[in-house]
Amino acid sequence: MMRSITEKGIGWELRNSIWMLWVFFPFAFFNYISFFYAAFRVRQRKWFFAGLIYTLPFIIFLIAEEGHFLFDIAFALALISWVSSIFHVFRIRPEYLLRLESQQKVQEKNLKQLKEAIAKEHILESNDEQQVISPKEEFINPMQPSIENESVSKRIDVNHASADEIAKVPEVGLIFAKKILAERERVGFFQNFEHFIQVLGIKPHVAEKMRPYLQFNTDDNNQGNQKKKMERGRVVDF
Repeated sequence: MMRSITEKGIGWELRNSIWMLWVFFPFAFFNYISFFYAAFRVRQRKWFFAGLIYTLPFIIFLIAEEGHFLFDIAFALALISWVSSIFHVFRIRPEYLLRLESQQKVQEKNLKQLKEAIAKEHILESNDEQQVISPKEEFINPMQPSIENESVSKRIDVNHASADEIAKVPEVGLIFAKKILAERERVGFFQNFEHFIQVLGIKPHVAEKMRPYLQFNTDDNNQGNQKKKMERGRVVDF
């Protein structure tokens, strides 16, 4: 019963021994191919030089003319080379298989390490992407300086809040907040959200992001405006 030489099993060894078949072609016409192949596959110079030696009889056989004494010598050398290569190839087979097995183990180990390194890179890149804060459309003017976007825990009364308070609302900013105050001063107060976005010309998709954080208390403003009107309409009696 055939015994396994490597840990790969007999099936793997047979599949990786097909290169030996070249030596069985008659008269050593192709026996050198087996040694060149084995030398290339497992990086062994000694088998490459063996292939060169087995090539000589074949070359002499090709250049010698039939009937010439060189032809007879070449034919004899080819026969000797053929028989010798058959014994030789069986002799190097165990070493070839062991070297090939070891080489494949190293390649598999390197491949596994490469896969692990790539997997770690993907994990790190994913973590970095999750940690990066995506840029928001936080300001109407992207060139304006930003302030820290503190969370808004309650609605901001636009008619009474300061510029810093309004600037905390998403899609606003310090510069735009100052513009809101300027428009508030001009119109007196904002009657409601629709009036607010109409006066400031805010785009609908931006307005919807701001809506949950804004309220418009007009009671104090009505009283203030009525007081101003009374002061303006008062007649001074002498």
